[in-house]
Amino acid sequence: MSASPQISTPQVLPQGLYTARELRLTLARYRQRNVPDRTLRWWRNQLGIEPTSEGFYTEQDLAILIQLVRWLGRGGTVKQFFVKLQEKVNASES
Repeated sequence: MSASPQISTPQVLPQGLYTARELRLTLARYRQRNVPDRTLRWWRNQLGIEPTSEGFYTEQDLAILIQLVRWLGRGGTVKQFFVKLQEKVNASES
């Protein structure tokens, strides 16, 4: 008698939380090409996006990264995007 293979069940995340893999897959749809791990890591580092204590990312993190991908697609740079993002934050604090 052979042992039956172990079937792993997918992890179900609370709504609004994403793994790094899910971020890459979602951003790839907007970018229209793959997003390598190192690229996503660099973008997150540049924007100061950190995972939660459980290792997940929020809807807000994803929204900012989508905005970045769109910005880059229009020929902008990460530095320019960061400046615009800071202007938006400063305007909302006023």
